[in-house]
Amino acid sequence: MDQNPVSSHFHIQWNDFVCLDWQCFTTREAAMIRAKELARPDEEFTIVEVSGKCAPGVRKAASAS
Repeated sequence: MDQNPVSSHFHIQWNDFVCLDWQCFTTREAAMIRAKELARPDEEFTIVEVSGKCAPGVRKAASAS
């Protein structure tokens, strides 16, 4: 897990929060596994791809899947 990657990477977007989770993941699958580990019952999330450097926890990314 790279904390400030320059290339495309992934974050967890918790549906109840405006900000992205601070953790960066190199693959969508790694982010999904971690989100499932952290999620509380009935808590929803989306995995968001970010291109280049970002400031997680500051803004919500526009691209989600």
